[in-house]
Amino acid sequence: MRLAQPILAILLLAIASAPPGEVTAQRAVADSLAHADSLRQIALELQADPETFYRAAIAYKDAARYRAPTDVTAVDGLIVAGHLLYAVGEAAEALDTFERAAERARALGDVERAAEAYLDAAFVADALDDRDEVERLGTSAEMLTSSPLLTAEQRDRILRRIHRAPSGDAMATAASRADSVHQEALRAQADMANWEAAGRLFVTEADLRPAGDLRAVDVMIVAANLFYGAKLPLRARRVLEAAGERAEAAGDPLRAARAYLDAATVAQRGGDEGVAAGLVERARILSESPLLSSNQRDRILRRIGFVGGPEG
Repeated sequence: MRLAQPILAILLLAIASAPPGEVTAQRAVADSLAHADSLRQIALELQADPETFYRAAIAYKDAARYRAPTDVTAVDGLIVAGHLLYAVGEAAEALDTFERAAERARALGDVERAAEAYLDAAFVADALDDRDEVERLGTSAEMLTSSPLLTAEQRDRILRRIHRAPSGDAMATAASRADSVHQEALRAQADMANWEAAGRLFVTEADLRPAGDLRAVDVMIVAANLFYGAKLPLRARRVLEAAGERAEAAGDPLRAARAYLDAATVAQRGGDEGVAAGLVERARILSESPLLSSNQRDRILRRIGFVGGPEG
């Protein structure tokens, strides 16, 4: 894999051609993003051992601090960190992390993910028997349902999860079942001995969600993390690949590329360089999508440099 050097050349060319007053700022941004990507790779490495799940969560949180407010990768990392923290018994820190993910998603205009993260935080508050926090976080999620950025289906899905409203048609019934499985999976992951079972439940939840529902991609990534921590790397890799395919089919090339690159990291750790190379190539192809901004494209290419390793 010989992709890191051209990426570096592109970055250096961009910096060299910038006005003198902007060079320092551009270098600082590039360094910050590189550091965030490096921390994310460290987090993925730490997830290979359940004993270092907590350190993996901290690495995800640290990476988020180095990302720009407009970088959706920070939301992804905080959500995974929240699940990892809850899985190792750090419920209070998990609650805070889910809430931070919600706030960043809301600032990005991703209202559905913000509401879902608030509700995951509310679930943790319920486990802590903190009724005031359950009420506060549930209200934060419910307030978001008035946003014009939500479709009617997304709004109904959030309200069903808040109120457990009776389901009417078949689609609503499936969505209600998915929400119920999600709650069951959250309960299961609180015990390290149940991580494999929790992962299976998250995959079941994803299967119950409609094809275009990107919430399914999020929970598949959480499932993969749990499988990885449960010493099931092959299953983790396959779930990450499936998450990438689902995101790609739903028209989200950035999320798809990230899932493929996470799968490539798992494959590399297992010594399967051929599979890793194929997954990196799928991410590279996605980097050419016209649906991506130039910043998103550069982000994927920088990550490919980390996964592929330096030219040798």
